[in-house]
Amino acid sequence: MKSILPFFALAIVLVSCTLNAEQETSLNQHLGKYIKAKNNCMLVGIIGFTYPQYVRELKEQGDSIFLQTIDCTQDNKNKQLYDPIIRSSAKDGNNIHVYCELKIEATKNEKSTEELYKTIAISEDKGKTWYFIPFEVYQDKQHCKAMKRLINF
Repeated sequence: MKSILPFFALAIVLVSCTLNAEQETSLNQHLGKYIKAKNNCMLVGIIGFTYPQYVRELKEQGDSIFLQTIDCTQDNKNKQLYDPIIRSSAKDGNNIHVYCELKIEATKNEKSTEELYKTIAISEDKGKTWYFIPFEVYQDKQHCKAMKRLINF
């Protein structure tokens, strides 16, 4: 175990070196607003913080697919996102991709469970503006085909 600890310390330093203080502050602000939109089922906010290329792709598939994918009224009942953690990040020119995990507290029949929600934060302007895309969509290269994936899983 002792031999693994220096590796983890180095990994944390490397991840934090990808973002400067301004970029990290901007990410935290955007992520906080995204979490608020998701937790309060604010559809306009969710759409506004979703990666634009993915939104266009959903709209091209038709209104029913778009609404079904973005709609949070059924999926978010009794669920709250919280405690975001940056797991990894990568940079290429103006583009920065950050892999984040958030905890989901789900309450059903007065019982609470905890799950993970995985998302990728994407900035195309050196970290000034951030958009989010579900982890599964980021992994599936059939979605957002023009987007270069900077993080490999």
